[in-house]
Amino acid sequence: IAAIPYIDKYKSDNDINVSVKMNKKYINVIKDSYPNLNYVNHENGFDKIIPVSYNFHSRLQEGFALDLGYNNWKYIKPNLNIKSKKRKIKEKYAIINVHSTAQLKYWNHPDGKKVRNKALYWTELCNMLKDNGITPIIVELNEKWGAPPYYNDLPKGFINKIGKPLEEVVNYVQHAEFFIGLSSGLAWLAHALNKKVAIIANFTDKEHEIPLSESNYKRINNELVCNGC
Repeated sequence: IAAIPYIDKYKSDNDINVSVKMNKKYINVIKDSYPNLNYVNHENGFDKIIPVSYNFHSRLQEGFALDLGYNNWKYIKPNLNIKSKKRKIKEKYAIINVHSTAQLKYWNHPDGKKVRNKALYWTELCNMLKDNGITPIIVELNEKWGAPPYYNDLPKGFINKIGKPLEEVVNYVQHAEFFIGLSSGLAWLAHALNKKVAIIANFTDKEHEIPLSESNYKRINNELVCNGC
């Protein structure tokens, strides 16, 4: 999602046919918002192939832009114009995102392994939201995730919508009041759907993901302890 605006720009600036290789389930979410690109799941028959990959040493979208030859990067916000379907939950709710791709992204309790599977701070957050009339909903792909043997579990006190198809996840995000979570693809999905987003992360620099100047975005980090590491 962070890369696609620059791939679209690359196609326009060079006036050539550009195909993007990605998982089919993501194609269905992105293709209508960026119709000038072709979407495939193979690498055969192209005149040129440009690997676009995650670069920890630059800001996230900047790394993708550099791969495409843009050395003077300026942020281009991704926008997913997906027609909203019928709301599934009547009450006000927020999307809570407790999992991400790597153990180093996690918001873990300082006592470490012995309490990780209790997700104490996330439970506290869920309770705070409910006290303020907001129902917490979790739409993760998995109930547990992390790096073995350090698996992270779910908090208590939320509505469970885990393992749903991506199109259904999009619908839940579209109707949410806001999103709170880790540095993750789900955070980028919420941002691209123009939702209010708060990312809780210390492992990357505070400007690594979405620029702090973006409206509807908050970055929660603690510079008094290890950060940007």
